[in-house]
Amino acid sequence: MHPRQLDKTIDDLILSNQHEKAKRILIDEYEKAKKSGDKDSIDAVLGHLVFLCAANDPPRLNEGRDFCSLREANKATAYNALQTALFEYYSAGNYTNALRKLREAREKGEREGDSRTAYAALGHLGRAYLESGQLGEAAVAIRAIEQALSDQKAFVVGDETAFLEAARDKGLEPEAVRRIAAALSPVCHDPKFKRRLEHLASSQ
Repeated sequence: MHPRQLDKTIDDLILSNQHEKAKRILIDEYEKAKKSGDKDSIDAVLGHLVFLCAANDPPRLNEGRDFCSLREANKATAYNALQTALFEYYSAGNYTNALRKLREAREKGEREGDSRTAYAALGHLGRAYLESGQLGEAAVAIRAIEQALSDQKAFVVGDETAFLEAARDKGLEPEAVRRIAAALSPVCHDPKFKRRLEHLASSQ
């Protein structure tokens, strides 16, 4: 199946709560991709399978973790490590596993020259530190975000916003949070994130 057609088919099935049918299609596509040795197609299909596991109520954690492992075995990239971390964070609520994979994603991103993934991992990492009570590590993450802005490497604004808001609410590094928000808001293209950052920059 063509990737765009597969994307639409799976999205429509998930929206209509036909998860088992979506899974059967994806497993069939996975087997075809494995047979042809198409790593990109394998990666895409496994991404859909992880999302499908997360979309279940409750999430299918064991299956999702298995698919995350297969995806990383197929392509051991920083981006895939980040996606595993996000599954652990948002679907499983396992901060220990999430922190481990977020640190791995950030380190891999820096080694691979993938500054976008490294920066995204940093934003989620800071939030996970806050939510697990590691305020000292969260403060280090704030300073690392400020350094990333100074380095002027490529990144996408957004993933750090919830972390900065949570840090502000806890009174953690308030001056640095305002400086970062003031630097990010002019380069943010998403209107909702832009408004949140502008509010952060002006907060006392």
